[in-house]
Amino acid sequence: MLRQFSHEQLFFNAFQNAAIGMAIMSLDGKWMKVNPSFCQKTGLSMEELYESHFSDIIHPDDHEYIVNKLREFENGDISYNQLEVRWIDKQQRVLWGNVTTSLVSDQQNEPLFLIVQIEDITERKQIEENLLKSEELFRNMLDNSPDPMAVHTDGVLVYANYAAAKIVGAKDPSQVIGVKIEEFLEPSFIEKSNEVQEYVKSTGHSLENVEFQLKTATGETVEIILSCSLITFNGRDSIQVSYKDITTRKTLEETLSRNHMRLQGMFNEAGVAIALVDGNTGKTIDCNPALELFTGYTKDELSKMSFSDFTHKDDILKDLSLLTKLLAREMSSYRMEKRYVTKSGEIVWGLLNVSLLEDVSPNYVIGVVQDITQQKQVEEKLQIANKQLTLYSYQDGLTGIFNRRYFDDYLQTEWNRAYREGTPLTLILFDLDCFKLYNDTYGHNLGDMCLKKVAETAKNTAMRPGDVVARYGGEEFAMILPNTHKFGGEKKAEELRARIEELAIPHIRSKVSTFVTISVGVATITPTAHELPSTIIQAADEALYLAKKENRNCIRVY
Repeated sequence: MLRQFSHEQLFFNAFQNAAIGMAIMSLDGKWMKVNPSFCQKTGLSMEELYESHFSDIIHPDDHEYIVNKLREFENGDISYNQLEVRWIDKQQRVLWGNVTTSLVSDQQNEPLFLIVQIEDITERKQIEENLLKSEELFRNMLDNSPDPMAVHTDGVLVYANYAAAKIVGAKDPSQVIGVKIEEFLEPSFIEKSNEVQEYVKSTGHSLENVEFQLKTATGETVEIILSCSLITFNGRDSIQVSYKDITTRKTLEETLSRNHMRLQGMFNEAGVAIALVDGNTGKTIDCNPALELFTGYTKDELSKMSFSDFTHKDDILKDLSLLTKLLAREMSSYRMEKRYVTKSGEIVWGLLNVSLLEDVSPNYVIGVVQDITQQKQVEEKLQIANKQLTLYSYQDGLTGIFNRRYFDDYLQTEWNRAYREGTPLTLILFDLDCFKLYNDTYGHNLGDMCLKKVAETAKNTAMRPGDVVARYGGEEFAMILPNTHKFGGEKKAEELRARIEELAIPHIRSKVSTFVTISVGVATITPTAHELPSTIIQAADEALYLAKKENRNCIRVY
């Protein structure tokens, strides 16, 4: 037969072994009882805390607010409070804590003392700060992008960057935000604008390379080619518009939410999930409402389950291994981050602290779980944001291949590698023949499409993992071929020239052919200690100059 035990016993063990700091404080701010985690978070011993006042560790800027809250507790105005405050530990470090305070009263409802719980959220605060900086950087990149970008909701501008404002003659975005987009359209294009909006909203499909005419504040007409797509902005369906390119603006928005648990008396009102578990079977003997909330299962359902039933499959073996060592008295407690699968199938993260309860039963353990799902989500979103920012900074907005910035970095890297290993490095520079005449004849829309086809063909020609194609500037492109001899570079250049010509893109005003062609310069160098990457760029550029000077639609090797 199972031994009977009281909730007071469970609370005392949970109090002593909790991963978060817990304390009992008098109404005048004196510490009456603290647990080891509380001492660890403050850096003070129990004796030092019992001789101190709460104001000795609270940050000065938060002191007055907490004093006022204590008065409200003492006057019976409130019985529960949760807030984020700063405290100063023994090493004079400023730390952040999520502090939950509840009032304990006697049977006559007279206030007795306060139960205080401190969850260290310093790391989360730092993550939030870093994420905000990342979001601010991303927003600044959008605001200051040379490509005009705007967002409108129901035909009214709700966002515009400086380039979008400038294109209609405004000094800054504030002069266009809140204005109907039809105010910036030539009258003959208003109906077309309505059709585009209706199509995007009804189908959810994006549109690219749509011709429009804008009118500026001075009455001038501006020809633009835009791409538009459906997005959610401030919680509403909106349309994002990008001028001159088809780069889709991705907005990083994040809402941080916290799930507050109320203290409802000793064991049942603890702000963290607590469970009493039979270590031999893994069955849940008892639990508090916080565990029900965390897992989605009721206490009755949990009592019929092993903890393995709602533990993520990839974390079960580690948890069981630690539990086995705990029951063998090889350790007094253990702590681990693990994933749980809730009743709805959602995966949540918890910081689990498990200790033996030998005064209850030899093989009973108590588990205290702190929800750290938000922290994990913040870390993941921060990683995604950083990857997006890195991709944005290295990608050419029109063609989608690498830009000049990436070319410079990659060439330096491969130059250094070739020098260390004593291997040849080949650089191919090429540009489109008579491309200005192409734009003058066919327009910039088809000109952009031509550049995209050439970029895609060049990218497909560079077959090896280390080969890189980048837009060098305008209609000029570059191909870096590591560990490639002169013969191999010449062969790859001729293959590229032929494949571009095989695209058969019409060019009736070309002085070389009836189709779009390229001139190619090739240079191969095995770097020495006295040379810089600019050496191979200059060599390839001179070869390209010869190709254009002679017949064009040809290659020349330096």
